[in-house]
Amino acid sequence: MTDDWSREASTLRALAAAAKDEDDETWRSQGGRVLILALNALTASGAVHEVQEASILCIQEMILHHPSCVADYAEVVASKFFEVFARAGPDRKLTTSLARALDQLLASIDALRALEILLPQVSQNFGLLAAALRRLRSEQILEHLDIIVAPIIGAAESDSAEMRKAAIFSLVDLYLIVGE
Repeated sequence: MTDDWSREASTLRALAAAAKDEDDETWRSQGGRVLILALNALTASGAVHEVQEASILCIQEMILHHPSCVADYAEVVASKFFEVFARAGPDRKLTTSLARALDQLLASIDALRALEILLPQVSQNFGLLAAALRRLRSEQILEHLDIIVAPIIGAAESDSAEMRKAAIFSLVDLYLIVGE
């Protein structure tokens, strides 16, 4: 690892530690800059694993200790997580870290907003939809049923048997949550 990458990873780890210790006032004024730095490091082409892990740690600490710094940018943060997840390949440690960070992010915002972030990803992973649906009240689901069901119907019409099966399971989950 080059000195630049090592220095960047060290900086991100220091910022993660600062997120635990610094007060909200400091983070309200500087949190956006730290988030941009962490996201740029996470998605940089050629970024080494250590930098990506430090970036994820920094974002996780911000979500845990200063959620207001991240909440306004939840869609951007989630899209960066999905981008890196798609490039991660078989790197289980990185994908697990990303999944945990995404889970923390989605848990820190309104459940309906979390669902809106996940819906574009549903075509690849219906487990995400089921997890998001469980966080919503049946009234919220009924209110936004057209948005929720559209990708499921699209998947049910797929040529892939696995995709159709996942769509049916999602409809069953939906029925179990909403009832008759």
